Amino acid sequence: MNECKPLKWGPLEDVPQSGNAPQAILGDDLRAVAPIWADLVEFGETNAVIKRIFGWVRDMYAFDFAAVRVGLTVHYPPVPFNKLMVQPPAGAYTRSHLRST
Repeated sequence: MNECKPLKWGPLEDVPQSGNAPQAILGDDLRAVAPIWADLVEFGETNAVIKRIFGWVRDMYAFDFAAVRVGLTVHYPPVPFNKLMVQPPAGAYTRSHLRST
């Protein structure tokens, strides 16, 4: 994965795993991150390595990489505690829990 991200962007451990990005964002933060995010989305569409590694979630990760680049700190509670994002197995748990209540 290091081949996909220039070293000047910092360590990969700093990149959040946002899922459906952005879930909620302030206007000033969006203005700061949007140009880089758009460039990374375009790059992801034209780069075979990015397409192979990130697949259909490359646009979401483009946001994460752009957020790190501009110094945007994000907070994502983990699934199933994040009320804005549901994914397996949390989605399955939520559906079965709702049926039994």
